[in-house]
Amino acid sequence: MRLISFTLMLVFFFSCNKNKHEAESSFKGVWIETTLRLDTLNFETNKLIDKGSGYSMVAFNSNTYMDTVLNPNYPINHSTSYDYYFDDTMNKIYMRDILSSYNGFPVHSFTLAADKLRFTISKFYLRRSLPAIIEFEKIK
Repeated sequence: MRLISFTLMLVFFFSCNKNKHEAESSFKGVWIETTLRLDTLNFETNKLIDKGSGYSMVAFNSNTYMDTVLNPNYPINHSTSYDYYFDDTMNKIYMRDILSSYNGFPVHSFTLAADKLRFTISKFYLRRSLPAIIEFEKIK
């Protein structure tokens, strides 16, 4: 009985890791935010880092803009790179701005579309004109 339970647990564990790995492997190329179409996530930078850290990296490119409420005199740009990893269910993504002094990984909700060409993520940067949940679509 213990052998059967142990075998089922191993099968379940490896099937979950396979699904997670397949979903993570779909994050290649460049993705654009769909509301304003000004900001992109480039997952190709992931090829440039050491995989020993356990994290992946994504480059976030934000178009410069003026925010007359927060800072009327200077343009704002949120471009940076993020270390990230997913939880086992792929429903949450943990992202850390590599330029921030905060060393933790804030958690964001995450949903990948069935066609793997779109995903939604809770807002992780401060462009005020975006909704709380942001959608990205793959452009290349």
